[in-house]
Amino acid sequence: MNFNNQPLIQEFNQSYEPITNEIWMQVLNSGNAHSALIKSAKTPEVARLLNTIQFMQLSGLDIMVIIKGLLNSKNYFELLFYVRNAGTILTQFNEDRLGIAGKDFQTLLPEVGVTDEEIVQLNQIRKKLTSVLKHHETSFREIRNTLHSHRKHDTLAQLELLQTLNPLEVKKILDSVLQWINEINSFLISILSRRLKSGQ
Repeated sequence: MNFNNQPLIQEFNQSYEPITNEIWMQVLNSGNAHSALIKSAKTPEVARLLNTIQFMQLSGLDIMVIIKGLLNSKNYFELLFYVRNAGTILTQFNEDRLGIAGKDFQTLLPEVGVTDEEIVQLNQIRKKLTSVLKHHETSFREIRNTLHSHRKHDTLAQLELLQTLNPLEVKKILDSVLQWINEINSFLISILSRRLKSGQ
């Protein structure tokens, strides 16, 4: 992939607004349902499932904004700005997903009617992301700690790390994580829809 690939950039930019707006409206609309579920306290497991879906949607929006920034950067330092932000977002996403959709989430699945076969399918989807993030976890954490959220007060360390960053590689990783988010959310939304239709 090349950041000078104008047809690809144009295609992304054209789809960016409608897709992000649609997802954002879904999050807002489901937020009302989420609030009602929490207040009723009748179906806490459904509220937890919806919370996971919303978390994934918001994370996906963050990643799409970073991808847009990478593709449309006007100079190299602007490009590196989005790479630095990607390091923070991916590190935080990796930490948060373990709490949002980690081991505790496994216990929720049978409660919302997920079959054993579907749990196997879901675990296969989750393993895809684990393999991607584990391989890059250390480098993204270093980007966050040196260049962004926990920025070191050492400009030489910052400059040395900046010169090693590969925006194309970061873009590929962001694409992989976004694809994973879309895949797992499609799965979870189908489970939620089935549960709501059952009226349980």
